[in-house]
Amino acid sequence: MIVYRIWGLRSCGSQKTTYNFKLYIRDWRLEYAHSCRSSGEGLTQHRILLILKLAYVDVETTGLNPQLHTIWNAAVIIQAPGMKTEEFSFKCRPLPGAAVDVKSLKVGGIKEEDLLNFSDPTACKKDLEKFLSIYVDRYDKGDKYNFIAYNSPFDMEFLRNWFVQQGDDYFGSWFWFPDICVMRALASKLMLRRRNIKNFQMSTVAKFLGIEIDPKLSHDALYDARVVKRLYSEFAYE
Repeated sequence: MIVYRIWGLRSCGSQKTTYNFKLYIRDWRLEYAHSCRSSGEGLTQHRILLILKLAYVDVETTGLNPQLHTIWNAAVIIQAPGMKTEEFSFKCRPLPGAAVDVKSLKVGGIKEEDLLNFSDPTACKKDLEKFLSIYVDRYDKGDKYNFIAYNSPFDMEFLRNWFVQQGDDYFGSWFWFPDICVMRALASKLMLRRRNIKNFQMSTVAKFLGIEIDPKLSHDALYDARVVKRLYSEFAYE
C-alpha cells in the first residue's frame, strides 16, 4: 500500500478552505500511477484528485435486456478526496416503448401499475446530472468518476442506454471506462472459500463477509448502493 498525504485548497464560492487527508492508492490504482511515471507526466496532486472520484451505483430494471428494458430505480453515491460523501436516488416511469417483465418487478417489490406513480424520467435525468456535477466537470475530459457496482457491466450498460434513449450520447463524460466490478474482485479474493458460498448474489456474499442485510430493503437501489460501497471499501480492495 502506498500512502500519499496531500495539502490543498478547495474553493467554496469566495472562500478557500485548507484540508489535509490521506489517499490510499492500492491495487488497480497503482497501474495508473506507474503509467503516469513511465510517460513522464508524473502523479501530481491535481491528477490524484481526479483519479480518486468514486461513484457507487445500483439500478433496478424492468427486465434483464438493456436493449428492451429500462431503469425504474437507480442510486448513485459519490466520493471525492477530502469531500463529503453524497447520495442520490430516484424512481421513474419506464421510458416510452420499454418492455416490462413482471418477474423482474417482483424482485424489486413492485407491480406494473406502481410504475405509473413514479417521476418523469426526463426530470430524473436532469436531477442526476445536477448531482453528478457536484464533483465532476463533464466538460473536462480528465475529470470523471470511477463507476463501481456489483456486476458493474449490467448497471453501466443499463444506465448508458437510459442516457442514449433520451437523446444523450455523452454518458462517458461522467464516468471512466471500464467500470469496476466488485463482484469479480470479490470472486478473485474469495477463490479459496468459494465452495462455502451458496451463490454469488450480492446479499449472499455480503452475509458471508459478516454484513447484515435487511431482506425488506434488498433490491432498493440506494440500499444496494450502500452495500456496494461497503463491500468495495472494506473487502474488495482492502
